[in-house]
Amino acid sequence: MNGNDPKSLDSWTQCPPGTLTQMNRRIRSARHTKQALFASASLALALVVGIGLWTFVMPPRSDQAIVTCNDVQSGLRQYIRGELTPEIRNLFAMHIAECVPCERKFTAMRERMAAEQAGAVPSRPSQLGPKSIETALLAEHFAIVASR
Repeated sequence: MNGNDPKSLDSWTQCPPGTLTQMNRRIRSARHTKQALFASASLALALVVGIGLWTFVMPPRSDQAIVTCNDVQSGLRQYIRGELTPEIRNLFAMHIAECVPCERKFTAMRERMAAEQAGAVPSRPSQLGPKSIETALLAEHFAIVASR
């Protein structure tokens, strides 16, 4: 539709054949492109949110398990005796190497268990008389204070 004066219908000329069809195709193509970009952006956003939630909500795998100080301190005797699985022993060893308080407790426990095995310190207070219980408790107290 060409012409100099849009108000005058006589000055309008007919569009060449296929012009409207080409315009329709361009509009549809632009609409499809816009829809595809929107769908891709939505999918990418959903993927990022899903991975983020999965990372923070899912518990760690067994090879990424976290060992706490309470875990180490409650299992020190079994660790020293070698009663733990190799995986748990490795986790304990890594924790003890990085945690100063647990390393101190490990050292004190290892020394105490060695003394118990040598018979220097009875493992149970029932094996002691009243005076020797007091002496053993004082010796243990001073050993713990000295290891800090």
